Formats: sequence, structure tokens, C-alpha cells
Amino acid sequence: FGTQDHRQGYVSMTWKATPKITFRTRTGVEWRGFRRLNAPPEKTGIVTSTTLEWRASESTRVAASFSVRNQPSVTESGSLFCETRGGIEAEHDLGGGFYARCEVDYAVRAYDSGRRESEINVRPAAGYRLLAGALCDSVRVEAFYQFRRHWNRGAAGYDRNQCGIQLAALF
Repeated sequence: FGTQDHRQGYVSMTWKATPKITFRTRTGVEWRGFRRLNAPPEKTGIVTSTTLEWRASESTRVAASFSVRNQPSVTESGSLFCETRGGIEAEHDLGGGFYARCEVDYAVRAYDSGRRESEINVRPAAGYRLLAGALCDSVRVEAFYQFRRHWNRGAAGYDRNQCGIQLAALF
């Protein structure tokens, strides 16, 4: 598939607008060059990962996120795709370390080859937050259900249902 070299210049910012509202972003410009036979010209584009977080109460948090990123595709012979994703998540502490959360996001992928894909994900979960210690900042155990609907323009789409238990440790 050849190689892709990319450079990014970006600004990262966190702004606590009020005690309940926080805005975080990492936004910039990406330059991407290609090294392969019949390589397309270098591409320049905007990339971002932006989140607006609202602490509705001491026990409830809501966040809306938006991102744009570029990636090479394995399924499209190294074609570059631009993924635009938006989502919302909410988490509520139930007490005693237990919590409930739900995430919903929608993504569109536009490939250089002309292929277009869309997907929606819905992921409710219930979990337990373990006490943090000297080894890590946070440990969570979650039981979740995830529904994913995927559309590929010009071909049949699919649905995927998944249930599981996830262990996450943040250092």
C-alpha cells in the first residue's frame, strides 16, 4: 500500500468557563504525503478533537464531543479516509462507587476512493469505580451492551450487537 507521512501543527486548550462547564480542544492542520506508485498529491486538512463537558450535578456529567481525523485504510488498499464523528455521553454516580453511563455517537467516513460509510453506536453500561492508588489514577469494571449499525453506500450494511465486561485502568 506504500507509506503515508504526516505532520500536524495544533493548538491544545482547556477552558473552565464556569465551575460546571469545561471546554477542551486539540485542533490544527495536518499535512499528509504519500509514497507509492501513482501517489496522489499531498493533502492538507483540518483535524480536531473537541469536547464540551457539563457537570449537571455532583453526581451527573454530560459531554458532547466532535472529532475529525484522517487515516489510511487497510480495506481500500491504503486509500486515505477522513472520519468525522460526533457524540454525546452521560454518566451518573449511583453511590458506593457504582455508576451508570450511556454513550451515543455517529460517524461518517469519506474515502479518497469514493467509498462512503456511516455508523451509529449506542452503548449503555453499568460499572464500579475502584479506589485509585499509587499504581494508577483510576480503575473501572463495566458491564455493557453495544449496538452498532453500519452503512456502506453501494453495498449492504450490517448491525452488530455486543455484550461484555470491560476492565479499564488509567495510569
